[in-house]
Amino acid sequence: YAFPDVSALYTEETPDSAALCEKLLEEASVALVPGSAFGDDRCIRISYALDYATLDAAMQRIGAALRK
Repeated sequence: YAFPDVSALYTEETPDSAALCEKLLEEASVALVPGSAFGDDRCIRISYALDYATLDAAMQRIGAALRK
């Protein structure tokens, strides 16, 4: 798992890790786990137990959703 600090991405619409994960699920079709479930709301948990092509596609979709 990766557990990056994404708090710099928080806005009024996405004020915490749960809201950010929900946004990315809706807009990028990527399921992530809020860091608040692990005691650190600044982070999200990303599983990378998939093949490279799938991970690359997911990261591309996350990037596109965050650039909106």
